[in-house]
Amino acid sequence: MSRLDSLVEELLYDILEYVHYSSNSSNNLFNLLTVASKYHRIAKDILYTAPRLLKPEPNAKAGWNDRRAHQLVGFLKRLLEEPHLAKWVRKLELCIIFDSSARHSACTETDCPDTSHWPTWDTYSALVDELNFGPKSAVGLSSLRAAYSRHLATGFEPATASLILALVPSLQCLTINSYYHRFKKRARRNFPPTSIHFRDWYGQGAIEDPGTIIGLDNIISLKTTGMIYWSWMRKPKIRFLEICMPMSGRAGLHVELSPANAEISPNITTLIVCATYPWWDESPSRYLRVLTQGLTFLTRLQLRIVDRLKSLEGRGGYEYAVKQIQAPGLQTLVLDARLIEYSIGSFDDGNIAPAEATPIASLTKFPDLRRIVGPMEAFMPKPGRKPCDFPPSIESIEIINSLGERFPDFVQTLADNDDLPNLKSILLWENGEDEQRCEDSDVPKEVREWSRRRGIFIGSGRGELGLSQG
Repeated sequence: MSRLDSLVEELLYDILEYVHYSSNSSNNLFNLLTVASKYHRIAKDILYTAPRLLKPEPNAKAGWNDRRAHQLVGFLKRLLEEPHLAKWVRKLELCIIFDSSARHSACTETDCPDTSHWPTWDTYSALVDELNFGPKSAVGLSSLRAAYSRHLATGFEPATASLILALVPSLQCLTINSYYHRFKKRARRNFPPTSIHFRDWYGQGAIEDPGTIIGLDNIISLKTTGMIYWSWMRKPKIRFLEICMPMSGRAGLHVELSPANAEISPNITTLIVCATYPWWDESPSRYLRVLTQGLTFLTRLQLRIVDRLKSLEGRGGYEYAVKQIQAPGLQTLVLDARLIEYSIGSFDDGNIAPAEATPIASLTKFPDLRRIVGPMEAFMPKPGRKPCDFPPSIESIEIINSLGERFPDFVQTLADNDDLPNLKSILLWENGEDEQRCEDSDVPKEVREWSRRRGIFIGSGRGELGLSQG
């Protein structure tokens, strides 16, 4: 601690900020403050500009869910007691859980949070009435009260979270971690991510009139472990979305809430989608199609595919995935398939090897595409077929070496065709930690001479593969 005392304030701030963001919530920084009271002023800047609430742990001990629920309502009370703090909040990471403990009799201490610390409906309603959110607040406050009634009946918490969002007018970056509690003793994962229906956030009335939503007027970045409803995408300043495709049944509800998707903010330019199994069903794929069609200025898209190759092939492979994207102005496309499951067991089980995948026939529907990232099987042509047709605008081709080749033959094909006038780099990404990086000695002589003549860099990808690079 004495060494910390001797640090200049700027460096001390960086250390405290690292403690905050490397932990699973703001709790570690709170604990540090109990020891080092002299850092309160500096740490408050971190805590109140970017609070982070607890997320589920793989092996949660008894009482974990209670601590998390208590932390959520505690944060709400702090904002109400000290309204000036709400103006500090720039980044916020929430964790809310569909608990439904009231309808389950056999649940352990870990399963059932103590609901006694939550306000009663009368207390909550009176509290909402005291707040002043401006001229449009009447219907919006009614929606908050209606949603809280559902909260008390089901243990579902977004009504409380929606009031928190209404209280932080300066919020720019929001991360929502939403989970469903299974209540199964032998479940592989007791808290799987889930999407939250809009009525649980703001009540049924907000679906018909999304303009009643209070807050999020300054939101720039929105990340969720589920899907995002169209009403939030209409916020005028939002530029970045990160969502997760859920099971098809939930996706259908989201798609149906878009009577006028043309109203989606034109400022959204970046979209990251985690496509979990089995996202290839009709509703999720339609959601992606309608969403990208509405994002008229989308320039950067990343699909993080978590699936079995067999399931992907059932819908038409990578070619099918690309067909769902309706974004003609796209400049960066990342198909992150590092978590895809290839052959498991024998081929008699119906599994598919990467070499049997359906590749992308053409990317010319994106005439401004400059950067493409994808697994080898997405580009590798099948025998007797042409390779992927890239638009002339392409500058960087980045290959996830899913086939484990020392040097992919696909690069040789690019050199032989030599029909991409703007190509500047070809990067190879390992598909696993044990794989070797591409060395200059691995590049065939004729390919190396071609790359030098054209001024094209060929080497291993380094750092983060996703959109942070592009």
